[in-house]
Amino acid sequence: MAVLPDIGMPGVTLVICGEQAGPVSARVGHYYAASSNRFWQTLHEVGLVPAGIDWRQDFSLPEYGIGLTDIKKTTVHGDQAPVSDADRDRLFQLLAEWQPGIVAFHGLSVARSVLNIANLACGTIDGALLPPALSARAVFAVTSTSAANGHFVRQRQSWEALAKEFRRRRGAAREN
Repeated sequence: MAVLPDIGMPGVTLVICGEQAGPVSARVGHYYAASSNRFWQTLHEVGLVPAGIDWRQDFSLPEYGIGLTDIKKTTVHGDQAPVSDADRDRLFQLLAEWQPGIVAFHGLSVARSVLNIANLACGTIDGALLPPALSARAVFAVTSTSAANGHFVRQRQSWEALAKEFRRRRGAAREN
């Protein structure tokens, strides 16, 4: 059974993929619920969601074109089990169903473990490095919003680049 359910639906523009639920999130049943995590504040500051949206409204993200998932669905942060082929297959199946134009891995470690690429930086990931299940999408590694991430301020531009691509795609969809 999944610690947290996937939040999204076919047609979302963006899916944000974390590693696994944190202890607070697992306890309350919502994504990024720890008060020290900057996730919801960051989504607002870069313009992906309006002010006031927080972990209590995580279920409303599809209204804004955003989905959430974790690569490891049955463990809680602290479990050091590696990402398995079954984890990847589940993620790629979810993406095939929802068909987002953008996928963002929340944290470099998540992107590196899912993609099996050791040398990645925050920002857009070169399409030539992506597996076929991701090659037709814009893929980002965004800096972790965890309070433990000392690089957040320096690497925040990865979130701004993601938001810019999100707005570009949403604007193009509205014109069609």
